[in-house]
Amino acid sequence: MEKRGRPRKNATKDDENNPNVHEQNTASGDGALEGEQISLAKILNEIKDFRQDSHKQLQDIKEELNKSNKRIEEAENRIDEAETRIQNTEEVLEEMIRLTEQFEARLNDQEGRARRSNIRIYGVPEKAEANSSDFISFLEDLLKSTLDLNPPVDLQIERAHRALTPTPSAEAKPRSIIAKFLNYRTKELVIKTAWEKKVVEWKGCSTLKARDRYGEKSTPPLQKCPVVILWYCNSTT
Repeated sequence: MEKRGRPRKNATKDDENNPNVHEQNTASGDGALEGEQISLAKILNEIKDFRQDSHKQLQDIKEELNKSNKRIEEAENRIDEAETRIQNTEEVLEEMIRLTEQFEARLNDQEGRARRSNIRIYGVPEKAEANSSDFISFLEDLLKSTLDLNPPVDLQIERAHRALTPTPSAEAKPRSIIAKFLNYRTKELVIKTAWEKKVVEWKGCSTLKARDRYGEKSTPPLQKCPVVILWYCNSTT
């Protein structure tokens, strides 16, 4: 049986000594190296393009972030301005409320002081003053004749009128009479005398009671009502 390995060894040596075979092998190696270089260059170009794209994307992201930060900063500034305006508005509103309360208190106090010299008389029939020259004269005669003030005093009624409501029907209660005295002490004298007399007759009418509503606990101090004298009339004559 013949050995086959030995002739191949001789063939290899022959190939090495053959110039054509050597050139062919060299050309194959150069081609492979060139292919590897081309692939490497392509990879490098792709990496370069990727880096450029990434850089551009990062720049775009930075620009968007800068724009967002700018918008957020502008919004924060507007919020700060709005909060400042709201705070100023609240302070002004609180001051206005405080001043309004002061004005209301002063107004109520002035109204209370003005009403201190007032009396309100109920039960005097409608048109009972028709024969008098004026309403004040009628009221002065009514009070002097019914209360018998002693010593006689000048009542000095500044103003007097019926309550500012529509004239009632004949069956309804007559409107009250409001009178303002020039002197507070005169008004107090009228009230005191009415209380002391208990019963006062006047043209078929008699006093039911006289009261000072300034003393009522249900009436707030700054909303005091005028002092009132009530007449109860069985007749409208």
